[in-house]
Amino acid sequence: MLQAFLLCFLLLASNPPAGAATITLANGEWPPFLSESKPHYGVASRIVTESFKAVAIDVKYVFLPWKRSYLMVKEGVYEGSLVWGKTPKRLKEVFFTDPVMTHETALFYKKENPKIKQALNSTIPWEQRLKGLKVVLSLGSTSTFFDKLQEQDVIKVQRTRKPEHSLQMLLIGRVDIVPLNAHIGRYILNTKFEKEQAKLIGTTKSHGDSRWTYHVIISKSAPQGASLVNQFNKGLKKIREKGLYQEIMKDFQHSQKPAP
Repeated sequence: MLQAFLLCFLLLASNPPAGAATITLANGEWPPFLSESKPHYGVASRIVTESFKAVAIDVKYVFLPWKRSYLMVKEGVYEGSLVWGKTPKRLKEVFFTDPVMTHETALFYKKENPKIKQALNSTIPWEQRLKGLKVVLSLGSTSTFFDKLQEQDVIKVQRTRKPEHSLQMLLIGRVDIVPLNAHIGRYILNTKFEKEQAKLIGTTKSHGDSRWTYHVIISKSAPQGASLVNQFNKGLKKIREKGLYQEIMKDFQHSQKPAP
């Protein structure tokens, strides 16, 4: 009897239940969507956590610089990372889940800049309107539209580590345009800058790179990588169907309203 009990114990110990699965995802600072200091690590992290939880997978997060996060996923050190936009290069290197969020990219500019006034009033294609302008992008970010213009020497591109540094460069006149997620750009202006400074900045969403979907990327080197993509997609569908996704987004939108 004792031997049978010990045998059962050993079998259970060596074969934990499927619900015990845990994965590690690389995360990064992209407030208010992602941040180590935000509740649930930001709204995008909360959606990812709940989607995996719906299929009995627990998630641990490690916060890293964006370029390092991507490299760690590509090499299989971590199962995945959140959240990323699709590009032809990335599609060759990692798996992409269904979209976690869809948001618009806006062009932030200084209202008094005569070059921008001319571009906004023009009716020619944006590729031509932007000719000769100085654009600043965040390190680790990518944009098929602006990358192509840079390769063609249509625009001059600089890189910064943080979006707020890009907006500071815009205010002092070192660059002409800052392409940023529209929500994040406004969040930074409202939380990192004086009101009078924020009033100097305008935005437009009418350009060639205005809408992006954001996804979890999964390592092609990870065991069961393709299965993790399928599991996440199932979980995301589940939380949408039961209304949890909508509830999370509603809470997020309410939290972003300025205090009276």
